[in-house]
Amino acid sequence: MDIHTIIGIKIKNRRKELGLSGANLAEKLNLSQQQISRYENGINKIPINHLVDIAEALNCPIEWFFQGYTSGLKIEKNDEFEQSNKERQYTAESIIVDLKWFSYNNYVLSFWMTE
Repeated sequence: MDIHTIIGIKIKNRRKELGLSGANLAEKLNLSQQQISRYENGINKIPINHLVDIAEALNCPIEWFFQGYTSGLKIEKNDEFEQSNKERQYTAESIIVDLKWFSYNNYVLSFWMTE
């Protein structure tokens, strides 16, 4: 079962647990009842901003939707990502050094010009 179907089932179960109809939940979220039904049946993927609103409307933390879901998760070391982060960090550090050097030189130049 994919994550969208699992989240949809959890939404439907929680909604019923709270005694809300699909129409009630749709009204709270300013969505159509058909959209809620599509979410609950895993037909449509739920945008994260809607999931946040749904969690709030159902009075549950957003991470609750993902509890127990591990199927299909693959954890891999991504050397390319790590290298990219190292380069980005080096770039940020070099920019800071360059800015300090530039600021120092401007200070020296402005000091020299005022005398």
